Amino acid sequence: PLSIQDILMLFLGGLVRFTSRPAYVLPLGIIAIFKMGLFVFKVLVSLAYRPIEPAAADLERLPSVFRTSIVVPTLVPRKEHFIDCFLSWISCKPDSIFIVTTIDEHAELCRLCRDAVATLPAEVARVAGDENDDTRDVATAVYLIAVEEPDKRWQMVTGVRAIQARGINTDIVIFQDDDSYWPQQTMAWLLKPFEQRNTGAVGTSQEMRPADGVATVWEALADARLTQRFIDIAASQVLDGGCQCISGRTAAYRFSIVCSPIWQQEFLTEQWRGVALTSGDDKQLTRWVVEQHWDIVMQLSPCCTISTIFESDERFLLQVLRWARSTWRSDLQSLGICGGTRTLWRRHPFLALMMLERLLAPLTTLLGVALVLHGSIFSWPLEAFLVWLVWTCFSRWFRLLPHFWRRPEHMRFFVHYVSFFYIAAALRLHALFTLRNVNWYTRPSGEGPSVARAAHDGAQADAPAADEQSLADEGEHAD
Repeated sequence: PLSIQDILMLFLGGLVRFTSRPAYVLPLGIIAIFKMGLFVFKVLVSLAYRPIEPAAADLERLPSVFRTSIVVPTLVPRKEHFIDCFLSWISCKPDSIFIVTTIDEHAELCRLCRDAVATLPAEVARVAGDENDDTRDVATAVYLIAVEEPDKRWQMVTGVRAIQARGINTDIVIFQDDDSYWPQQTMAWLLKPFEQRNTGAVGTSQEMRPADGVATVWEALADARLTQRFIDIAASQVLDGGCQCISGRTAAYRFSIVCSPIWQQEFLTEQWRGVALTSGDDKQLTRWVVEQHWDIVMQLSPCCTISTIFESDERFLLQVLRWARSTWRSDLQSLGICGGTRTLWRRHPFLALMMLERLLAPLTTLLGVALVLHGSIFSWPLEAFLVWLVWTCFSRWFRLLPHFWRRPEHMRFFVHYVSFFYIAAALRLHALFTLRNVNWYTRPSGEGPSVARAAHDGAQADAPAADEQSLADEGEHAD
């Protein structure tokens, strides 16, 4: 009878005839089969996912029932794309849009917004001139706020505080990147889950939008990552209602969550081993929502799939490196490995296991490469290389089938996808050993918090800490 090792050799080797049976083939085969089996399981489960679809009447009703404000922390937007995105948000009828930028960009953004609004009927939108400008006669009021230095977290909180300062009645705040385009029905799809009292946050699906009309290889790689990401999210939503991260490109939250002074203090003072964090804002918000026992709903539907722009050249690798560091820092806390709580394990056990597997994925991937290299050098050179090559191409092709189904024109990038799989694993391993590096790389946010945020941190450090009752009051809501 065949042993387990013989079966694995047959499975991995196919038509290749082996002259030896090295011991390290067994762990290599187990890792390969487990990872492929887990992927098939997630795909099958994700097929059962269904979004919360608004009825035809909800498309007009929901934007009038919920008061909504969009907060856009922007720095130097791609001006040719910003106008299209800006007009797409207005077409979804938010009550107000707060664009928070730097002093250097404020005048130019004011001009762009006024020029864009001038193309619309007067009652649709208006850019407010000052705090006393009466905008009650328009559907969407646009406010532009300037901060001294670029700092996304500070800009987000500044936008929320501006809503409070102006006394604007708001139920839902939507944090929005400046390069994400909305379909016509996005607002209704975002708002529909909030009819459930325990829903605290809602996210959407995304797709890559080519910066110059035709996708580069880097943009195609980003789009494939999105396909894989939303398979994972759909599976987790089906099994335990979890979500690893509500992407900051478009994320809706109850105003009561983000106006909380306790959350704002946690958000602005978050550190990793003594270093103030600038990126990972969406990760922190997701963890906060989960730990406060709110539900997260992801609306994965073509009707609300936002299109967004990624880096179209090798700078995309710097984005991947930044995302990898944020993922390590956040997931280690979510899983209770480095600080944090174990709320995730209690509320979303499948998501916790999936996050743990993703943390180990670069290690197992590079371990497989190391085992193959060892076999190639010391045992069976030709067979080892052929098995590794065949299995790598087959497994990558199989995993990319959902993406190729959606984007068949991207099949020409298959070789790049295979190469990037190992490059990304190396970047994630490098990120693990450089977690104290908080450089944003692709935006001028520096390597630390702005002066205004640092001053806020110092003031909060001198202030008395909130007592446990205050924390309980802030987090209390209907279960």
